[in-house]
Amino acid sequence: AALSSLTGEDYEGCNASFPSVTMEQQQQLLMFYHPEPQVPSEDSLHIVHEFWGRNAASSLALKLESLLAVWLLNCFEHSEEPVGFSTFFLPAFISHDCRPTACG
Repeated sequence: AALSSLTGEDYEGCNASFPSVTMEQQQQLLMFYHPEPQVPSEDSLHIVHEFWGRNAASSLALKLESLLAVWLLNCFEHSEEPVGFSTFFLPAFISHDCRPTACG
């Protein structure tokens, strides 16, 4: 999902084809909770080097690292066949506890 959260501009120089999002959609995704990485992980760097080459900007790997965190921390599985994930933009900003304690 993180790779599909890059914009068409982000895909310039990529040697594979992935679905893309608009800049506005990407900015909305990056509003979700996620830790702000200071450096990209080895995994993100490897993905960027594999698809964009060794000369790709490290800022792309850092953006991919952020988007990966967004999807890991804010998505829900919505289908099993095929496996699909969703985020829910507005409800994510309602004050809540990810581990609710209310009794029914």
